[in-house]
Amino acid sequence: MKIKYSSGHLLIEWLICLMLIITFSLFAISNHSNMNNRVYARQAIANMQRLLELSKAAAYHYQNTVTLCATEDGIHCNNAWHGKIMAFVDYGQTATFENHDILLQIQPTLTKGYWQFHGFKQPYVQFYYQGQIQANNGMLQYCPNNHQNQYSHGLIISHTGRIRISQDQDQDGIDEDSQGRSLQC
Repeated sequence: MKIKYSSGHLLIEWLICLMLIITFSLFAISNHSNMNNRVYARQAIANMQRLLELSKAAAYHYQNTVTLCATEDGIHCNNAWHGKIMAFVDYGQTATFENHDILLQIQPTLTKGYWQFHGFKQPYVQFYYQGQIQANNGMLQYCPNNHQNQYSHGLIISHTGRIRISQDQDQDGIDEDSQGRSLQC
């Protein structure tokens, strides 16, 4: 009598394969989430930097003050930097969008983060026609909704109107402000 050998897999082998697939999938999902957070933060910073540069260039072009501020109604500036942000040529320097002003852009509300506004005397940024800002140095800081500081970045604005992105100088995984303090959300 001949014995037939089965070439099938045992249940334990299938379970081990399934556990390996699940483990590798969890690592991939975790890395994908981290990558999404990094990409969204960089995109938010790049968009805000472009809006700041546009505001500065428009101030020079129109030879007038340009105001960049948070707004809820598209007319009045406020300190709610978690919502929409607008930039406009502010002929009256009132920090209120009026009939004779020119709207440059309105950025929609961020979905995965918010902005914090640091260091300025007033709750808005105004560029004069020479490119300088009205107040002292300041920073617009992007914070993710999950408050993970490693995804927080800042746009540091000097009195001369120079705009630079915060960096991680001490290599701890968190960017620092212009005084070397780690950004906190």
